[in-house]
Amino acid sequence: MAGMSKQKQKLLILKELLENETDDNHSLTVAQIISRLESMGLKAERKTVYDDIATLQDFGVDICCQKDGHSNAYSIISRDFELEELCVLVDAVSSCRFLTIKKSNELINKIKKLTSKYLSEGLKRSIYIENRPRSSNETVYYNINNIHKAMNEKKKISFKYFTYNERCKEVFKRGAGNYIVSPLHLVWENDNYYFIAHSTEDDESIIKTYRVDRMKDVRVLDDAVDSLSGDEIQFAKSLRATFSMYGGIEEEITLCVKPNVFNAIIDKFGKGVHFTPSINGCYNVKLTVNISPTFWGWLFGFGQDAKVIAPKSVVNEAKAQIMMLSENYDK
Repeated sequence: MAGMSKQKQKLLILKELLENETDDNHSLTVAQIISRLESMGLKAERKTVYDDIATLQDFGVDICCQKDGHSNAYSIISRDFELEELCVLVDAVSSCRFLTIKKSNELINKIKKLTSKYLSEGLKRSIYIENRPRSSNETVYYNINNIHKAMNEKKKISFKYFTYNERCKEVFKRGAGNYIVSPLHLVWENDNYYFIAHSTEDDESIIKTYRVDRMKDVRVLDDAVDSLSGDEIQFAKSLRATFSMYGGIEEEITLCVKPNVFNAIIDKFGKGVHFTPSINGCYNVKLTVNISPTFWGWLFGFGQDAKVIAPKSVVNEAKAQIMMLSENYDK
């Protein structure tokens, strides 16, 4: 019975064989196919191989037949993903900080199976830099899936949350107690996944943001999510905006910038921004941002090439931020 069962699998094995060993530049003759199948314990004859290939073609597998000497040779010439598309996927997975090195390698090996063994050699592209920080949390991959599941089912989740101490060791908040929240949004920003949720801690209704790679034991609960007010829904949406991952108040501001800052602003806000000529070769640009530590770090990184000029409240806050930095060094 076992032998009979394996014979029934022959069509699937043939498809897998062609996917793994053939491409535009590599093919297999009928004799080579028979030899490969026999090495796997499968009996095959020329007629049955022809019939099986015809069945796969009828099913939609793009198998090409060409002459190799006096023999017919077969190869799969088109697939769901082009090699260039797979290269992009491998590069993205390789450089993704929230994935551990182990999980990254597992995903890359799966991607390589989407093409032939010959073309997969071209996917050995290591753009990962050894000294670049990577997540050590092996559960991130599954955390994301559970959060998506909870959002789709409109259920609450529970999880533990940690930060790092001076020895770079994980320290759980709340003494490893559980957070219970209503999931709202997942945001991928600056190579990190952020989780925006509604919480009713201490009978206070608040919208909070968490780093997904610092969450553990994420579980979908049976409890339905909280009902939010219109203002809370709008605030949660605003947290997805630029510089949102550390909260802050949304403001429309005007920056005065030099031309060398144009690229950085367009990279961050898109091509919809409008630069208006100002004085001394500078330009004004209006932006909507969340005023947060992330925003100030981004702005101050331009030094004298960019500054806030409106509204007055944000200008004053900029001065206060600079003063605090100065005092820190005076100490």
